[in-house]
Amino acid sequence: MSRTEAFDFIQARLQARHGRRPGDDRWRLLESSTDLGSYLQQARGTALLPWVQHLSPQADAHTIEQSIRRIWRDYSAEISGWSPAQWAPAILWIGSLPDLPFVSHIARGGSVRPWMLQDEVLAPLALEDFQRRRESLADSPLSSVAESVSHGKPPVEAWL
Repeated sequence: MSRTEAFDFIQARLQARHGRRPGDDRWRLLESSTDLGSYLQQARGTALLPWVQHLSPQADAHTIEQSIRRIWRDYSAEISGWSPAQWAPAILWIGSLPDLPFVSHIARGGSVRPWMLQDEVLAPLALEDFQRRRESLADSPLSSVAESVSHGKPPVEAWL
């Protein structure tokens, strides 16, 4: 498959997937929800189902964010599976975007928060001992981002 054909294939799949997103009427209905339970009930009747199906009306902000990070990583991995092998690392790298606030906080010496320990990807990097944390970050795929951020570079710039 040529590079153009590969791009066209991925683009068509992405457009089909994203074309199923809710329309303006559905978004207005979702925006008018007065609580998480009614929002989730409405969202589950749309293409947002994969993003909200695991959430309960009692979910707190950390649980919701953890779920979104996990689904985003999985989605990036799925898209990388549609692509030529040489594109996969760049597409997988997009999966790390939701981790930038964590990396920024930890690389700048911030304290470990309980929600960090509940995320299967972040927990191995969220060590209480500062030296061990630096070592775990240095051995992670996010090492170059963490190093740049610790020297004052903005997280998105470091990620790019």
